[in-house]
Amino acid sequence: MKVGKKRFYSLAAALLFSITSLTAMDWGGILRNSSKALLPNFFDFGLSQTNDVYLWMNTPLGNSNMFFSAEGLYEFNYYYANETGLVSNYLDLDLFKFYGDFEFENSNSLSISLGRFTVSDASAAIYAQNIDGLFVKYNAGFINFSTYAGYTGLLNSQKVSMLDGEAQVFAYKSALYSLSNPYLPFNASIEFPALFGNQSFVFQLNGCADFGEQKANRFYATLWLTGPISNMCFYNVATVFGTKNFSSLMNFSTLDLYVYLSDIFFFSAGAEYASGKQGPFSPYVGITSRPVVASLTAPETSASFLPKVSATVILNQISLALTGKFYMACPESSFEAQGAEMDFYLTYSIFPDFQIGVDVTSYFDVTSQKDNNNLTATLRFAVSF
Repeated sequence: MKVGKKRFYSLAAALLFSITSLTAMDWGGILRNSSKALLPNFFDFGLSQTNDVYLWMNTPLGNSNMFFSAEGLYEFNYYYANETGLVSNYLDLDLFKFYGDFEFENSNSLSISLGRFTVSDASAAIYAQNIDGLFVKYNAGFINFSTYAGYTGLLNSQKVSMLDGEAQVFAYKSALYSLSNPYLPFNASIEFPALFGNQSFVFQLNGCADFGEQKANRFYATLWLTGPISNMCFYNVATVFGTKNFSSLMNFSTLDLYVYLSDIFFFSAGAEYASGKQGPFSPYVGITSRPVVASLTAPETSASFLPKVSATVILNQISLALTGKFYMACPESSFEAQGAEMDFYLTYSIFPDFQIGVDVTSYFDVTSQKDNNNLTATLRFAVSF
C-alpha cells in the first residue's frame, strides 16, 4: 500500500511539472512566401517560388534560470528556367539550445548556451551562421569575455554555405537534409564596452579546424572599434588578419559611417577590402560564404574592394531602403572595375502579424564582356501566429 502511494505521488508530481512547463511555454510560427522573377544577362527569364513554414518554441526548465528554445523550418522551392522546372525541399533545425543567464551579487553575469545556435564574429566576414556547440560569456561590466566552439558536420548544407580553402562554396546533395562539411569553428573574445568616450573595443581570435579532405585550417585575429562621433553620427571600423595553415597572410578591413538625420531617416556609407595578392597578402578566405555582389557569378569576399552607400526611411508601418555598391576586383596589384549593384527594398507591416514586401536587386557589368548582368524582382509576404 505504501509503495502504491509513492508511485501515485511520483506520477502526480511528474504530471504537475509537465503541466507547469507547458503553461509556461511560448510558441508560434511564421508562414512565408517569396516569388521571384529572374532576368539574368537582362535577357533570359526565370522564375523562383519559395514557401516555408517556420515554427518556434521557448520554455523554462523548472524553477532554474535555464531555458530550452527550438526553431524548425520546412521549405519548398520551385525554379523554372530554359523551359525546365526543378523542385527541391528541405527541413532544417535552426535553433535547438539550452541556455541561461546567471547574475551575481557584484552585478556581474554569466551566460551559457549549449546546442545549436547562431554566432558571428565582429566583422561578420569570417563565420556568421549556425553551429552545434557551446557558448559562454562572462560580463564584468567594464570588460566582457566570451568563447564558443562547435561542429558544423551535422548542419544542413542546403541552409548554410561554407567555403573551402580556395574560397569556393562546397556543393551539396539535393536532399531533404544534406550534411555539411566537417569544420570545428572556435572563437575567443575580449570586449571593452566603454573603453573611452563611449567607444567600444573588441579583440577576437577566430579559426576553424578542417576535418575534410583539404585540411585547410584557418586562423584569424580581429580588431573592432565602434562608437559615436556626435549625437547624429556613429562609426564601425574593423580589420582582420588571417592565415591558412600558417603558410599565408590575408586581410579583411571595413569602415562604415552611420548618420541619423531624423527619427525616420538615416544614411550610411563605407567601404570594405578583402586582400588579393598585394604585398605580403594572399587572397582572403573566410569560412561562411559571403558574396559581395548579386551578379551572376556572385563572387565571394576575396580579392575585392567595395565602396557602398545606403539610405533608409521608416514611416510608421512602412520601411524603404536603397543601397548601392561598386565592385572592384584586386586579384593582384591593380584594382579592376567589375560592376555596380543597386538594390531597392520596401516592407509594409499591414498588421502586427502580416507583412508584405517588394525587393529589386540589379547588377550592371561594366567590363568589356558584359556577361555578368543580373536583375531580380521579389514579392514576399509573411504571416505570423
